[in-house]
Amino acid sequence: MLFEITLMSFNASNFTGADPVLSPFSFSLFIIIAVFVCLSMFLSIINDEFHHVEQNSIENQQILLYMLK
Repeated sequence: MLFEITLMSFNASNFTGADPVLSPFSFSLFIIIAVFVCLSMFLSIINDEFHHVEQNSIENQQILLYMLK
C-alpha cells in the first residue's frame, strides 16, 4: 500500500474512512518523508559521480603530462 501511495494510485476513501483526522496527517507525513528520502538518494548518487569524474580528470591530467615529457 505504501508503494501505491507513493505513486498516487490508491483509493483515498478507504484511507480517510479509517480515521478522518489522523489519516491525512499520516499520509502527508509519509509523502514528505518519502520525497526527502528519494531526493537524498538522488543527490548522493550525483555527488558520488562528481567525485568519480573529478578523480578521473586528475588521473587523466597526470597521464597526459607523463606522455608529453
